[in-house]
Amino acid sequence: MEFATMKDVEMFYKRYAHETSFGVRKNSSRKQANEMVMKQFYCNREGHRDPKWLASCSNRKSRAITRNDCNANIRVVLDRDSAKWVVKQFEGTHNHDMVSSAERSFI
Repeated sequence: MEFATMKDVEMFYKRYAHETSFGVRKNSSRKQANEMVMKQFYCNREGHRDPKWLASCSNRKSRAITRNDCNANIRVVLDRDSAKWVVKQFEGTHNHDMVSSAERSFI
């Protein structure tokens, strides 16, 4: 699958996420010669909360733990010959329940 711009990639994955009922987080990117050549978008439940925030004993109200190491993601790479963004990796499997359709507007 190919996209003309990075904005097209982002809009596609966010639309897919909305239809599938999960949120999106931008994660890593790579640049060469000050030009972006790779970008990854992940499910918003990817990874784990940093342990320093779990052990914190400040007066702040603790937030619910929402991350559970979900691996759903898309990685796109810039093909310099065609100047298009090409999907190099797509993982559509989630390890958690999706948001209900009634709560979808809150993601």
